[in-house]
Amino acid sequence: MSLYYNAAKYLVPAQYQAGSLKSRIFGAKDLESSPKQVYALVVEASKWSFVLTEVIEKAQLLQQERKVISFLESSIEVLINNSFHVQLSPALALLLVHDLLLSKSGIATSATHPLRLAVTRHKARLSAELAKVRIRRGFGSLDEFRAHLAVDQGERNVPEAVSSPQKAKKWPHPRWVRVNTLETTLENQLGTTFAEFEKVPSLEQVLSASSGAKILHVDKHVPDLIALPPSTDLSKIEAYRKGLVIFQDKA
Repeated sequence: MSLYYNAAKYLVPAQYQAGSLKSRIFGAKDLESSPKQVYALVVEASKWSFVLTEVIEKAQLLQQERKVISFLESSIEVLINNSFHVQLSPALALLLVHDLLLSKSGIATSATHPLRLAVTRHKARLSAELAKVRIRRGFGSLDEFRAHLAVDQGERNVPEAVSSPQKAKKWPHPRWVRVNTLETTLENQLGTTFAEFEKVPSLEQVLSASSGAKILHVDKHVPDLIALPPSTDLSKIEAYRKGLVIFQDKA
């Protein structure tokens, strides 16, 4: 399970560390898992993050698990044994769901680990939601979906027979904006820079917004991260010039 705990730290934007994601992971001294494994998991999960975020939200994974935890914590046996201390965080959920649904080797932890069980008991619902996203975006199979993401993000070594048709398909990515909490707060920016923007509960609403729409979604998995419609241009706003908000990818 250390692989997922290690990787979860790097899904949150680093504000106090310099260097690329790769240099930060390979230069870390406190990793219990292989830096190569941690880096690969973070990169792959980040690639699918906007898809998996929607899947997790639609399946209500975190909400359902809070109910399970509340039940377990209220049971006499657990109170006596004091054995239930783990909780499924948004970052861990994204990583575990990625490996459950998209990794050929599955979740890399023991079959009885509480966090693995917290995800696998919802596999049917999660798989159904992923299928809905895939079909809604016009992909006939998960392999087509995977190939499209690889081409879309500039990866090489994608078979031409698969990649060429997918180049014609467009998958919109949100415009990610991180609030620089060294200089301001999320609440302050929502009340000033984004005062005219409507806050919506779903990332899907942001992705499907019309050009010029002023809506935003506050990410549930990464603190102080805002998703805006793909066409949004904030490069000339004062907050960007002053470094109060920063454009970036999710990882």
